[in-house]
Amino acid sequence: MIVWLIENMRLVSKDRMFEVYLNVIEWGPGIYGIKQASQFYFQKSPSELSLPESIYLSFIIPKPKKFKTVFTTEGFLKPYYSHYFNLLLHLMLTKQQITETDTVGIKSLIQLKGKAQYTLFPSTDTIKTFIDSVSLLDEMM
Repeated sequence: MIVWLIENMRLVSKDRMFEVYLNVIEWGPGIYGIKQASQFYFQKSPSELSLPESIYLSFIIPKPKKFKTVFTTEGFLKPYYSHYFNLLLHLMLTKQQITETDTVGIKSLIQLKGKAQYTLFPSTDTIKTFIDSVSLLDEMM
């Protein structure tokens, strides 16, 4: 109702409402807004994201807490999601949000580069540090 009122009273444009939406929604565990999301997943600012990375981020919006389920143990997008990726790419092309030139050579090979990769796949050093910390606490008690 609020969005309808804002739109019909022409208080702000749809683009501005969408911008605000992208900057307040949850994108993962404690990640709010596109700036935090682009850093968390790819160590980039939103303006530096590639088209495939941007499409991946759109995967997250409906289920932000399920972001882990789309990656392999190596941190790459699971092959199953390539179909969905290509569907979104096709829809963007059909709606003229991108051009055919934008799609040349695009593949669904997306790899996490930010803190998300450690959330998904903690290194053995991280696990060892955690175990050592727990052991130290046990000794202190």
